[in-house]
This record gives sequence, C-alpha cells and structure tokens, in this order.
Amino acid sequence: MSHVQEQIVELSQHLCHRGFFAATGGNLALRIDAQHIAVTPSATDYFTMRPEDVCVLRLKDLAQLSGERAPTVESGLHAKILRARPDVQCSIHTHQPVASACTLLGEPMDVPNPELWHSLGKHIPLVGYAPSGSNWLAGKFGRAIRWDYNAYLMRNHGVLCCGPDVETTLSRLEDLETFCRDYLLRQITEQSPHKSQSPAAVARLVDALVRSGAAEAHSSSGDPIMNKPLDPITLPAAADSAVSQWPDVDSLYRRFDALVKQPIRPLKREALNKVMGYFDERCQGSRRLAEEAKKFIPGAFSITLRSITRLHSPSLRPRARI
Repeated sequence: MSHVQEQIVELSQHLCHRGFFAATGGNLALRIDAQHIAVTPSATDYFTMRPEDVCVLRLKDLAQLSGERAPTVESGLHAKILRARPDVQCSIHTHQPVASACTLLGEPMDVPNPELWHSLGKHIPLVGYAPSGSNWLAGKFGRAIRWDYNAYLMRNHGVLCCGPDVETTLSRLEDLETFCRDYLLRQITEQSPHKSQSPAAVARLVDALVRSGAAEAHSSSGDPIMNKPLDPITLPAAADSAVSQWPDVDSLYRRFDALVKQPIRPLKREALNKVMGYFDERCQGSRRLAEEAKKFIPGAFSITLRSITRLHSPSLRPRARI
C-alpha cells in the first residue's frame, strides 16, 4: 500500500473537518513520480474512504493502475495542471464556502497585496462554467494555467489550488478563503451605507463573514471549531426585517435530520395551495428585504436572491396533479 494513498485519506478527512470538502464533494491529486498520480475516488464519502479506494493513474493517459473504486471525475482537471507544471506536487479542488461564493461574481480577481503574490499570484483567473467532470471544463481550465497562478476560480463550481507540497497547497487554500472574505467584506461595507435601508440585514451578512474568519483562526490553531457552536448574536431589528437573531444551527440540523427520516407522504392539492398561499400572505417582509438586499450585495449574489423570490411567483409555482 502506497504511503501516498494513506496520505490522501488523511488529507481528505482534514479538508472535511475544515469545511472545504463535504460528503463526496471536493477532490485532490498527489504526484507519485513523473509518470503517476494518486487521486481521490469518485462518489465516496471521505469519512469511510480507505487507502485501498484511492486510485493510482498513469499521468499520460489517466489509465487506472490500482484502486478498488473509480477515480474522481475531475481527474482530467488535476492532470492538466500536473502535466503543465512539473513544480506542482499537489492539486486540490474544493467547494470552500467564501471562495466558492466569489465564483458567482463571474469575474477574475486581482491580488493587490504583495504579501500574497508568492502564495496566490498577482491574479486569480476565473475559469468559465462547464459541467463538472467534463472534458470541456478540463479544457477551459487548461487554457487558464500559468506558472505564476496558484489559485483558480471555477464559475458556479468551486476553486482549485496547487503547490509544491501538501502543506503549501493547504496554506494557499486558507489564503484564498481569507482573501475572498476580505474582498466581500470590503465590497459590502463600501456599498451598503449609500444604498441600504436595512442595517440589520447588512449586519447579519457582515457578521457571518467575520465569524467565518474566527472559525478559520480556531481551525488553524488546532481547535476543533465544529464541536464548539457559536452563541446566537442578537442584532438591532430593522423595520422591514423579519429576523433579528441567529438561529441555533445545531438544533435546526437535528430537526432537519428527523424530518428527512420520516416516510414520504402524498400532498393533496388543497394542502399545497394552503402552503403556497402562506408565502403570499405572510412573507411580504422577507420579499421586501430580498429586493432591498439586491441593491447592495455585489454581483451575482442578487441572482441567488431573485431565484429565491421567484418561488413566490404564482406563475412559477409547481402545479399539483389532479
């Protein structure tokens, strides 16, 4: 059994604890030698993954040489950078929350801080959207690769960072998350004073980003942040805001787990109409808040808000079968 395969298991579980991988989402590749790489398996929960599941591929043509499972569908993505850059030993594709949110903005990002140039590069390119695991995506990514770019955004998908070793690549993932968080904070705080009439909504958004930074600090110091839920924070209520306190996330997840474990029950048309009518009658404040938020939340975040509010449109409601 290759030490590299064991290392991939440990690294994948670390990234899950960090919140950069989730369930089967995210993948990575390590160079074994000039001709071979090891990659995470496809559709495998990282907390149950074994070293035997890790796939060893021939870099030239991605032929599988060992591993009891199929390789990640993003093997072509990792192969592109490992072929193009002999200096790269580790390639990690994540769905880390803040940096992935920045991919929705649809723009590349310049890095003005010289202290980050060695880590990320002076520029973070944006790879245009293509379906996950497709040759189309790998081709787009391949055209964006440069020797001085170590971080890449993939639109509506996630990010990829690379480095000469595992430790450096992990550090670059952290630097990217911090850079993207600071960027969003700066954009929001610069725009919201002039456009927002909902200070509580802005405060909640800013607080979430700040708290994500606190979580990063705890995680990097070895503190198991996942086992220490943050206390609810009461914020000043706004006239058009329906929520003024962070919910108990752990309690919500417990309730959600209990809900999804219940058997599926049919929903009569009368009951569906009653549920949908509730949103029209009782959620006007939330809809107004979404409209206001679109004025100051940068870029494509407003698209997400519009997709949510469209659920309230009578013309777009799912029709019950008679």
